Amino acid sequence: MQENIGNVIVDFPYQPYDLQKDYMRCVINSCENGNFALLESPTGTGKTLSLLCSVLSWKRQNTSKIQEKQVISSDNTSNDIQQNHQQYNHIENQNTSTKIIYSSRTHSQLSNVINELKKTVFHPTVSQIASRSRLCLIEEVIKHGDSTSQSQKCRILRQEKKCEFSDDEKINTACDNLLEPLFDIEDFATTCKTMQACPYFVSQKLAERSDLILMPYTYFVDPNVRTNLPATLFHNSVIIVDEAHNFPEQCCDYFSFSIRIKIIEETANLISKIAEPESFDFLKCHTN
Repeated sequence: MQENIGNVIVDFPYQPYDLQKDYMRCVINSCENGNFALLESPTGTGKTLSLLCSVLSWKRQNTSKIQEKQVISSDNTSNDIQQNHQQYNHIENQNTSTKIIYSSRTHSQLSNVINELKKTVFHPTVSQIASRSRLCLIEEVIKHGDSTSQSQKCRILRQEKKCEFSDDEKINTACDNLLEPLFDIEDFATTCKTMQACPYFVSQKLAERSDLILMPYTYFVDPNVRTNLPATLFHNSVIIVDEAHNFPEQCCDYFSFSIRIKIIEETANLISKIAEPESFDFLKCHTN
């Protein structure tokens, strides 16, 4: 069913409620003007479906507008063509290449996004970003608890040609075959395994070519993790933070660390000794 919401033709699986129309209107207005939007909707009101339908309808309409302008520009004189080509090529880079990054706290919540997307008429290219703990197929890598150790072990195995899933040709083939189907993270990893391609690197490559990218909060909040992704991924992108009431707490976790009280006491004692007058006299003597 189609509805004109905020001057965008929105495809929705059924007749939307007024609450859903208002919600989608806010989403479209935010995308159109490049604004932040803090949206809330009661449980059971189809929030995820409303988000997907509105933002994908907005992207489709903007892409269509750019394509129409390009056709019109091709009928102009040669000088006008060159000028319009430069103008609309800039617009195209801003709109048709716009990616939608849908983030949530857990992968199970992101799996629900896939299920909701299947109810719609949209068939965007989709990729899911996840850690090696979820996507790596080598037990020797997975057994390392932290991501840094996993990354180092992965690099060593690839350099020594001991990873059977790291073949670039098979990874590229998997990317070509897995760009369209909608998988949850477990099915995606299993399918990559049957194709002898590393799910972790396939997902990284797919992200560069996908319209809709699903990822946990950490992949764009934590700078150390974000550097593993292509920098262009977040350029002119629409970022959706689902279940945002958990977001502040997650940010605190990402940017916090623990330190033993003993370390603080030892540091305080050292500073006290340095600050004593005789310490300054000692330093002056050695400086002279």
